Amino acid sequence: MTAREVKIDPITLNIVGKTLTSITQEMNINLVKTAYSSIIREVRDASSALLDTNGEIVAQAEAIPIHLNSISSAFRGCLEKHGIHDIRPDEILVTNDPYHGGQHLCDIFLYTPIFYQGKLIGFTSTVGHHLDVGGGGASSLNPDAVDIYSEGFIIPRLKLKEEPDWNLFSEILSSNVRVPHKTMGDLKAQLVANKLGRIRLMELIKKYGLRTVLTCMEGLKSYSEQRTRKEIAQIPDGTYSAEVIMDGNRKRPLRIKVMVEITGSDMVVDFSGTDRQVNEIINSPLAATKAAVYTAVKCLLTGASVPANEGCNKPIRIVVPKGSLLNPSAPAPVRARVNTAHRAFNAVTRAMSVVLAKRVIASGFDSTLLVTFSHESEEGISIFTEPVRGGYGASYRNDGANQCGTPLDNCANTPVEAAEQDYDFFRITKYELVKDSAGTGKYCGSQGVTREFEILKNDVTFVSFGDRCQTSAFGIFGGGDGISGCLKLIRGGKTIRLPCRGHFELRKNDILQVMIGSGGGYGNPKQRSKEKTQRDLSEGRISERMVKNIYG
Repeated sequence: MTAREVKIDPITLNIVGKTLTSITQEMNINLVKTAYSSIIREVRDASSALLDTNGEIVAQAEAIPIHLNSISSAFRGCLEKHGIHDIRPDEILVTNDPYHGGQHLCDIFLYTPIFYQGKLIGFTSTVGHHLDVGGGGASSLNPDAVDIYSEGFIIPRLKLKEEPDWNLFSEILSSNVRVPHKTMGDLKAQLVANKLGRIRLMELIKKYGLRTVLTCMEGLKSYSEQRTRKEIAQIPDGTYSAEVIMDGNRKRPLRIKVMVEITGSDMVVDFSGTDRQVNEIINSPLAATKAAVYTAVKCLLTGASVPANEGCNKPIRIVVPKGSLLNPSAPAPVRARVNTAHRAFNAVTRAMSVVLAKRVIASGFDSTLLVTFSHESEEGISIFTEPVRGGYGASYRNDGANQCGTPLDNCANTPVEAAEQDYDFFRITKYELVKDSAGTGKYCGSQGVTREFEILKNDVTFVSFGDRCQTSAFGIFGGGDGISGCLKLIRGGKTIRLPCRGHFELRKNDILQVMIGSGGGYGNPKQRSKEKTQRDLSEGRISERMVKNIYG
């Protein structure tokens, strides 16, 4: 199978293609800067894209991969309910339904149609993680949820007129969330970003003409598909398999299995054998699982050299058994789906390490350890959510980067100053790297990190979820594993170890310690250069004991 050839002048294709991408970048910057909540404004948990009338991404911002690779899935879910030809210029589509192409309920997708001279030519789209969408816990985090109805307000693939439907929708949603001014403020930021993208595309069409722009949209997808197929074709035909585990429930760890079959320029990624869905919040909806696979293949094969759009995904067929951990049946809860999707990403990269040794990296911490505080006062409920993340695993020629998010989310940590400016019931007293924590190797993984919160008022509720608190990141080709994460509460001089998924009532003067695990190493530690070892020692990353026992 080959990509369809699209005839277009390569210089024009490059210029228009870069402009389309810059439009999505401007949309995302606008969204982040006008958002009300710190989860979007500081953590940047939001994404933007341009879609054609088939619902396929033609350009996207450099934002959140797990969002971007599912924007098309959520859009197709909307089209199952609303025909493409029934959409009018003054309407928008909005959804957060995980069982019709969405992620988890906090991620709200918004689509705005683009019409030119009465003809529908595409859509602008944004998705943002919202601070709260209702449900059985602050920040819509209910660790004890056994179904999706306990996780928040489901938006069932709505088609709305901007007036008056939007006002009615806003009133209903505002009545079901804990921080309506932030939730609705962030949604308005999405709506404005979509409108900005529409304006910029109109300017591009005015300059180059509709036919050229539409041809370039097709050409970009075709080019990305051709380049992706070329890379797949260079991998020896065969089947490559791997298995990874995650913390799972209290009884046993959960297993994710994958087989990657290469035939010419086609790839089949099959998760048959993966454990069944569980009665916990860690199930990954199909769109999130597919996003993880697409991101893994993009990282391994084409990186930043090929435009990110739907063409990159066309050579890949994904098989995920219904009712499994990676494709649950409704109404299973899915709030913490990101960590399970991370394990799907890890499984694919581990499988391909046999033939792509110089392209794969060891596992990073690759987990979100979500920290959520809520406090109620006379002014109302205040909610802080910090999706604390670790760093990367090592590669064949570089150590893993510290504290830079993960391949799937690409988010930042909330700056200490921003957190303390917005919230008066806690402060951050420590944020530091942990000595002797990195996965050892010829190249070392990222270090673990301690982030410490001091509680300043009584009656603060703490809720969390996480993974790799029992397991850890794996090293490859002789590299050492990372360390696990954990949560500790210091109260009255006593230290209490908390579960990584649960809730706890905090008091004034409590100290919550969040230990973020480290990344795995790459290669035999005995082959690490003396210069790197000496640097690590002088910078306080490792101890004399580790130099003697591990690096000789």
